[in-house]
Amino acid sequence: MGALAASGAVVYGADLFRDALAYCSLRGIRNLFYADGRHLPIKKEIFDIVTCLDVLYHQRVEEDTEFLKELRRVCKVKGLVVVTVAAFRILRGNEDILGHGVRRYTVSEIEEKMRTAGFDVLHSSYMFGLLFPFVLVVRLLDRLKRMVIGDENLESDFSKSNKLIDSILRKYLLVELSLSRHLKIPFGSSILCIGVKNQA
Repeated sequence: MGALAASGAVVYGADLFRDALAYCSLRGIRNLFYADGRHLPIKKEIFDIVTCLDVLYHQRVEEDTEFLKELRRVCKVKGLVVVTVAAFRILRGNEDILGHGVRRYTVSEIEEKMRTAGFDVLHSSYMFGLLFPFVLVVRLLDRLKRMVIGDENLESDFSKSNKLIDSILRKYLLVELSLSRHLKIPFGSSILCIGVKNQA
């Protein structure tokens, strides 16, 4: 959001968790409001671009297609919706449990939901494809560990990160996103899907 605002865009943010809003506010981001994405207190057809980043997986989203329809309502005709979701149920791990995640998708599944909600899919691709084998191994080992010692004292994936790894991953993702414009990445731990609101 900060990068978009710095580019001159008028940015609005909504979240159901006040800590997230407070964090954004501390970073100087304005136009924030506490709201449930299923029932946004916004007039229809207001925004040129709507982002929904790692939200649909959450247990509070009871019906993901209906959630997408609400995003469509506030998006202008021919406006864009950018969605990221977690991929592949086999990759369900500690972070899903700690973050109350109940869904993971395939590209075909999220494309179908976008179309059902009233979007034409412009682009969809898996992300972090090169890291997929490593993520799979870690998640399977975590699953084995949970089977042995239970779900107590789960460790977040983010507790293992550091600034160097974060920097490397950001640069890698930029390269992968550039490649995905020309190549279809067959697997990954996340999915990017961009849709345009149709007139139907």
